[in-house]
Amino acid sequence: KQSMLSGVIYGMSCLADDLILRLKLKLGASVKVIGTGGDMVLIRPYCRRVDIHDKDITLRGICLLSQYIS
Repeated sequence: KQSMLSGVIYGMSCLADDLILRLKLKLGASVKVIGTGGDMVLIRPYCRRVDIHDKDITLRGICLLSQYIS
């Protein structure tokens, strides 16, 4: 079980790093990457290309949007 969990965490962090690398090559290296969500806390130590970790940014954005609409 532990080996499977380690594989998932390392696999997802490598997947995220490669996706970020491809996007930065296409968009420009100055792009900042924000890792979001509760599971990011698990893979963040192994993601080399995530610049900022903010688990609540999506919820804050929805809150701001609802205030703007009201």
